[in-house]
Amino acid sequence: MPGFKTVALVVLIGTTTVVVAFRFGSLTGQALSERDQRRQRESRDAMRRSVLAQMVNVDVGTRIEDFYFEDLNGALVKLSSLVHGRTVIAFVEPDCPACLEEIELVQGLASDSARARKLVFVSSSSPFHLISLRNEYDIISPLLYDHKGMFASQFKVSTYPTNIIIDENLVIERVVPGPLSAEEIRGI
Repeated sequence: MPGFKTVALVVLIGTTTVVVAFRFGSLTGQALSERDQRRQRESRDAMRRSVLAQMVNVDVGTRIEDFYFEDLNGALVKLSSLVHGRTVIAFVEPDCPACLEEIELVQGLASDSARARKLVFVSSSSPFHLISLRNEYDIISPLLYDHKGMFASQFKVSTYPTNIIIDENLVIERVVPGPLSAEEIRGI
């Protein structure tokens, strides 16, 4: 029969082995998670570069045309009347899951009207669908109807959402195909 010291040694070795294995597994899992996150970022960045290469009239530093849009009440609204400093023009569609996620995130972060005015949603979906979207997601940012997709087609928007960040003079600062991150939204 083993003595107390032998049993204590076996328990100590066993416990140490479990702790080391757990820690090693935890570090391995963390490394895999970081690698997966890096791959996702690289994939998203590659997709964004590909989409940007296909778009026209979206060169950073150029001024966009001051379009008229129809708001959800049927009134014509000039884009410049909605621009308050740095503004995001977000091209969205109601049947686009990534668009809906971005709308939800934006509305959560834009709880005050000053921040909400810095985000303008544009869609070629029917005004009826846009009214439903506004009501379902409690959208407080301007939501505009792009009749026949004329504004989106000017830029050859091919993925939704696409976000064009402009300054108060309608000069393009940045184009982000795909959804904005929380950090990007907070930076507006």
